[in-house]
Amino acid sequence: YHWGRTAHLTSRVATQAGSVTSGSEYWVALGFDGPPFAIVERSEKAYKPFVGDAVPREEVPTGDPAFDARFSVRCADADWVQAVLEPQVRARLLELPLLFLVQTDQKVIFPLYFDGTRLFTATGVSMQEAWGVMDRTPLFLDAAILLVESMSVARQG
Repeated sequence: YHWGRTAHLTSRVATQAGSVTSGSEYWVALGFDGPPFAIVERSEKAYKPFVGDAVPREEVPTGDPAFDARFSVRCADADWVQAVLEPQVRARLLELPLLFLVQTDQKVIFPLYFDGTRLFTATGVSMQEAWGVMDRTPLFLDAAILLVESMSVARQG
């Protein structure tokens, strides 16, 4: 778990006293560097500040209409996307709630943007929604583990 300035995906909030930088995220170790890769719900906005950094600009359709309608897959390497997101992986991810997964720095990370008392207002998420996200941590971990396993298999293949 990374929190505060130690998080990879941090939020910066301007205050009267200056800018506050913080973040909150869980991660699963990948053990190797693959191309930067992100899976985000199309309705999710919190990933946008990271586009061009941890979240690639390029969107790669998977060819699965249901998956592509719900998720934006971002990676510069279309072959890697196809190798990682095989049909059974896509089917499992479609069963899970809101996702924002990013592969970077040998980890698959899912951010919570939670500072212990509130979600940053910049993300536009209410406190009630924030606790709902926190309550889904095991599901996010399941999704991150699934992606790590699939990436490891794709790398060997």
